Amino acid sequence: MTWSELSAVVVRVIPEGPWKEDVFLMLAGADGTGTAVPSGDPAANALIERLQTLPGFDHDKFVEAMTTDADEAYVVWKAGEVTADGGTGTP
Repeated sequence: MTWSELSAVVVRVIPEGPWKEDVFLMLAGADGTGTAVPSGDPAANALIERLQTLPGFDHDKFVEAMTTDADEAYVVWKAGEVTADGGTGTP
């Protein structure tokens, strides 16, 4: 999937930690395909840095997702959504 095909970013938290991976970055494509990257993956830090530059990325929701142990999915970015500052979520 390319950045232009990205349609949503979800942080999926599952109650498996602390000995198993419990946070996944879910990247969804416009065509319904996607990928999951465990937060412990060596490439995750660079990916997170890039994701946080997406226009309309919800930093507060991202922090909430990364600091909880709730079994939940947090949508932190969606393509084309208008943000509070008037920007759109277009990569």
